[in-house]
Amino acid sequence: MKLITFLIAVSSVVLLSGCGDSPLSTSGMEDYFPMELGDWWFYDYYAVQTEPDSMLWEEGSYFDIVISVSEDTFLVARTASFWVSSGQPRPDTLVALDTLTYIINPDSVVLYLSPGSTAYRELDFPLLLNKTWGDYTVTDMHVDLSVPEGFYEDCACIGWYYEVILSTIYTYYCPDVGIVAKYIYDADMIGSGIFLRDYIFELSSSSRID
Repeated sequence: MKLITFLIAVSSVVLLSGCGDSPLSTSGMEDYFPMELGDWWFYDYYAVQTEPDSMLWEEGSYFDIVISVSEDTFLVARTASFWVSSGQPRPDTLVALDTLTYIINPDSVVLYLSPGSTAYRELDFPLLLNKTWGDYTVTDMHVDLSVPEGFYEDCACIGWYYEVILSTIYTYYCPDVGIVAKYIYDADMIGSGIFLRDYIFELSSSSRID
């Protein structure tokens, strides 16, 4: 259960090295973090243990849906389903449920994983190339990216160094859609530099897609 808690937390906070240089942009929430009551996003998810044996460690999906809106506060119900867990197939899908709280301000998007929890400032507007806040950095503003749902252009890439796994989480935001992918490469799960995994979250469908 600790691993599932970690996965839900990591998939909730702002997540490819190699995001390149590009011109500045002054984009905000209306472009990169659209959210209205009833909006939903479905993500394919898997994790591969890159060291020591390159095994499929986790496989499943994440489903997010906006269930409540009150002024600047948005509640998102998250269902995480796993059919491979800890390297073992599961005949009965393992399901974890959670509710995320987003505070969307004119200058930022703030995430609470639970009431009273630490606030994560996921986005700081306007988005500008190389802009930083805390451990977050805008690494690119014009990424072209293919995910199961389709091909996206001009995605913003935000990198966040997460000390728990000694690795950077790269999140890709597509205009008018929201988060289309999150990648974590060689996440160090035990701080030893030996037990490493790649984590992949990619959009497979959404109510935001025509």
